[in-house]
Amino acid sequence: MSAKKTSPHPLHRVPLEAWRELYLLAFQIGALKPWEILGELDIMGIQPIGAAEPLYASIMGEMGEFHGIDFYIGNRAIAQYWQMREDDHCPEMNISVLLNIPQFKVSYGSAAETHPEEKKLIRKLGHSPRGALAWPTLQSVRPGYAPWFLIDNEIEQLRGALAKLLELLIYCEREQELPETVTPFGTYQVYVEDPAAPGTWTLQPVRLPSFEVTRFTLDVPGDLMDKLAAIEQNQMELELDLQVFPLLMGEENQRPELPHVLMIVEARSCFVLCTEVIHTTEGIELLYAEVPEKFLRTLEKHNIRPQTIHFTNPYLLQLLQEPCDILDIELLLTDELPALDDALQNLLEYFG
Repeated sequence: MSAKKTSPHPLHRVPLEAWRELYLLAFQIGALKPWEILGELDIMGIQPIGAAEPLYASIMGEMGEFHGIDFYIGNRAIAQYWQMREDDHCPEMNISVLLNIPQFKVSYGSAAETHPEEKKLIRKLGHSPRGALAWPTLQSVRPGYAPWFLIDNEIEQLRGALAKLLELLIYCEREQELPETVTPFGTYQVYVEDPAAPGTWTLQPVRLPSFEVTRFTLDVPGDLMDKLAAIEQNQMELELDLQVFPLLMGEENQRPELPHVLMIVEARSCFVLCTEVIHTTEGIELLYAEVPEKFLRTLEKHNIRPQTIHFTNPYLLQLLQEPCDILDIELLLTDELPALDDALQNLLEYFG
């Protein structure tokens, strides 16, 4: 029996020459230490040829943590970023939001932090980086998936954005003056490349459109609510959370799925009532929309109506407020979920 063939690594599906200018730009930008020139909120809108909407560049590293550049792809993406910044009281939710915002990532780290195949490619292109922040890593992020290597049509978009960003950084360093930056309100200017004259850029005004908040109607069969309401309530206290599950799923050398896990744990006994993997590629709203029915079905399965449920995520609390009011279940926001954290740790150890 012949061995199963695996697809080539994504870095090797693209001709070497397609990578050459992209990595050269990444090295040139890294050499400027852009995190010493601009801050995370000095966001620039750059729309290269081929991009339907601007890419919004945010430079990380002024606080000395992660060093790199995130390019949020399009107006909805930057709106989600601003919303995430505003809702900084829920770190777990923000991680989920960030991993569901379409973006390109250019990060800088050591050789040990760089994927072996990317190191091979960089050396093949003639670069020999040395130092803690010398190695660039280029990735794209799509909702529902882990950060992954670039594919053909992404390379040219990022190349155009990096070329303009390099020009703007050199200008900032020379003139000690900020470029046009983006704000979360009003009209702002973005740099737009002329399709008829590649390399020619003009500033064009953009007003960030308002995006409607996605709202969902809780559609639960009436007989289920009647059944749960008829269960005698006890003193049981539950802990509930929805977190990124750090177990990548998918075939080798393909963009891996990054699921979430819904966990419901009895607080005193640490008994796990629900461990359900949820995955969607349609964004954070649809991910959260699956929680209410899964929660109610868990109560039905175990024939329980608890007295209290503890959350660290205020959005989950709000999501379950209506059905829990009907069932006379108290919802409490707390700083930690010790029983659930222990159960999650055991689950991660099980999967290695």
